[in-house]
Amino acid sequence: MLGWTAGGAVVGGLVGWGAGAVVAKTALVAKIGTSFGTLGTLAANNSKHIINWGKTTAHGLQRMAERGATQSMANNWVKTGKALQQSGGQILYVTKQGAVCVNQAGQVITAYTSKYFDAAMQKVIEQLFGK
Repeated sequence: MLGWTAGGAVVGGLVGWGAGAVVAKTALVAKIGTSFGTLGTLAANNSKHIINWGKTTAHGLQRMAERGATQSMANNWVKTGKALQQSGGQILYVTKQGAVCVNQAGQVITAYTSKYFDAAMQKVIEQLFGK
């Protein structure tokens, strides 16, 4: 289970991620506005957010390296991921391959590949993308 924080806003464990999904015949599919607790609330990803690699902190880069995430992966997750709006303007971009949290200045707070998804995060993935 992941237990990281970012400026007091985020992802400390994945329990209690929330309800609010619409039940489809074969899978749960989340709608815009669905709350995932501390992970954030599903928002539209306008694909305009850009990671500012020149301003990303050593801590953010270290977290990426520790969890197998590359700059290319993180850029792709921001472009294609489901956006979970967090407090403080941070957004957690989630894909089936991994997740990256980016603040308003475009700095990576943390990132991790799907290798680090626990059972609770797998449920979030199913709710965001279906089975």
